[in-house]
Amino acid sequence: MADTAAIIATNDGTGDIRIAASGDVQGAVLATNRSGGVIDIDLEGTVSFLPGNGISATNESGDGGISVASAGVQAGGYGIVVEDSTTGDIEITTTGAVSAGTADGINAENTTGGSIAIDAGFAVTSDEAVGIRATNFADTDSVTISAADVAGGYGGIAAVNYGMGALSIEASGTVSGGRYFGVAAINTGAELTISAADIDSGGYGIVASQRGDGAL
Repeated sequence: MADTAAIIATNDGTGDIRIAASGDVQGAVLATNRSGGVIDIDLEGTVSFLPGNGISATNESGDGGISVASAGVQAGGYGIVVEDSTTGDIEITTTGAVSAGTADGINAENTTGGSIAIDAGFAVTSDEAVGIRATNFADTDSVTISAADVAGGYGGIAAVNYGMGALSIEASGTVSGGRYFGVAAINTGAELTISAADIDSGGYGIVASQRGDGAL
């Protein structure tokens, strides 16, 4: 097991960052773009990095957005952590299990514009934190989470949308909320929709607050 980053990409010039790997990655994947372009990460194997975060992507300016596709992550910190300060969208797709330790399984934060879309077709877990967390700040659009099984030691799925669009959470499997909650959602935009097949939580099952003009 590697104890350092396997792939580091930093762009301070112009254009995009595009990372593609067909096999497993032993070590972290780190991408930082300050050029205004996109970050595109496409990993067909499993990323393993127990000392820290598995996949980290930060886009600091422009309209590029971030796209992450992964066949699986094993990490001691965050599984996948994405921060987008552009006006583009965040898209995260997983086709394998994501397991994290001290931090969230998947964490997506959009600070400037665009939408967040998370499609987790396999289990997403965090030992100590939240399974899936998504946050849209002001002047953004919508948040969409589609997941199978999700588990977190602190909570299952947490989503906050301060944008103008809708907030939608759909879990086809079991959401295990650990100590505090299964699904927690705050929306100030359009409609808020939550659909969950099964919830197991030591605290609240579903906590939802609709503060916008849309329906709950």
